[in-house]
Amino acid sequence: MLVLLACTCITAFATQRYTVTWVNIEHWQRVYAFAWTLDFDTHETILYLGSWPGTELEQTGTKIVDGVEYEVYTCNIYADVPPENIIFNNGLPGDGNQTADHDFTDGKEYSEMAPPENIQMNEWGYMPYSSKYSLLLSAMSGARAYCATRVTNDGKVYMERLNSKVPTRYGLFLVAEPYANIEIPTGFGIGDYYENLLKGCITKTWIAPSEDGMYRYAFMSRGHQQAPWFHEVVNEGFYSEANSAYIESIIPLATENGKEIKFLFSDGTNLDIALGVRTVQENKNVSISCSSIAGHRLTTPQRGLNII
Repeated sequence: MLVLLACTCITAFATQRYTVTWVNIEHWQRVYAFAWTLDFDTHETILYLGSWPGTELEQTGTKIVDGVEYEVYTCNIYADVPPENIIFNNGLPGDGNQTADHDFTDGKEYSEMAPPENIQMNEWGYMPYSSKYSLLLSAMSGARAYCATRVTNDGKVYMERLNSKVPTRYGLFLVAEPYANIEIPTGFGIGDYYENLLKGCITKTWIAPSEDGMYRYAFMSRGHQQAPWFHEVVNEGFYSEANSAYIESIIPLATENGKEIKFLFSDGTNLDIALGVRTVQENKNVSISCSSIAGHRLTTPQRGLNII
């Protein structure tokens, strides 16, 4: 998921030309390219082809794949340095009208014809996940995938099992054997899926803190040999790992005293290690045992991310 905090457009004359092509396997009537670089220090987004949906491309040829002829479109970018990322789209809103976020490589031919997604589970056997490709969950074996459909004021999060196709960037919660290797076939286009409180991050993504009416919870460690859980994002925000997901809700998932919540799975799945959410409130006169993100023991909560 791309977060645009502040944008700068490349408009000056440049001496370098960077060229990529797109194989139009979706037979879009119009094809656009949107390219950018995110400065992780300043949170500034540098745009190379204008604001969304970017620059419309011209067809420059055709390509035959498995006996089918597809149009090929060319994108030229003039800049001193190339962008880091690029998306191809058809200029329309909604799912299925754009590709995943691709790393930009000069001279590369892009398409959504992708190999299966290979995933290794963590040591606990459950984790959030998202992909730059559409995933065919009905063809997945050895794991179960869920989305978060709703939360309630009494501390429950409802997790719906998925067994269909989900679009790119769709946040998932995977459950399988610890360290299992999972293979998921990939595809493209619109799937049959639920509205989801799990927000996918297919690249390293800055997650804004819970201070704009939305509550956000990142999946992170609680310390040495303790199972990870969702922890509220506070203070300066947090950078998620690539291919992960976080919870975003208008309803808080914990109270000031660190109330543990209940995850309810639609198929009756019961994890051996209970999941929960706790928040650390600043300037509160409470007794709480916690540690820093580096694992150092703290007697009181400190500014930054604290692990309960």
